[in-house]
Amino acid sequence: AGVGDFMLLGTREVLDDLFSDGSLVREKNDHIHERSKWEDQDGGVVGALIYFVLFTFDFSAACVGLPASNGLVTPSFAIGAGVGRLYGELLRVAALHLGANANPFSTPGGYAIVGSAAFSVSVTGKISIGFVICELTGQLSYSIPVLFACVLGLAAGQIVEIDIYTMIAKMKHLP
Repeated sequence: AGVGDFMLLGTREVLDDLFSDGSLVREKNDHIHERSKWEDQDGGVVGALIYFVLFTFDFSAACVGLPASNGLVTPSFAIGAGVGRLYGELLRVAALHLGANANPFSTPGGYAIVGSAAFSVSVTGKISIGFVICELTGQLSYSIPVLFACVLGLAAGQIVEIDIYTMIAKMKHLP
């Protein structure tokens, strides 16, 4: 697809891949989708994740201003999951380069879950997103890091700008 085969996948398939505990390399993980080719991108998995985050953010931001309803929560889940998975993959690569036999950190999929919650809360301003993430993924073992990340995401989002729903209400002169 030019910039990455992730563009051929649906949002559900991408989120399933990003939240998986295993590697994003098809030969090492039978649980990622059949059409997933994260490792085929220049820069490997890390390069594909960088492209994914940049393109998803840019196209989602462009779509928010459209007069048609296009959704906000699911794209913010995907962007946050991409950033979290990228962070987890970078930690894994750093640990392996430093001589660790196995990844001493949590699995990269765990970072995707936490990143997804934090980014979604920072965008929407609704801390309940953290509970939704725990329910959607079924990963209750990450509930404490998810809720902590939600509080930090909410604080960071409020420092930068008001949440998107308040911004839309102000733009339309709603009470």
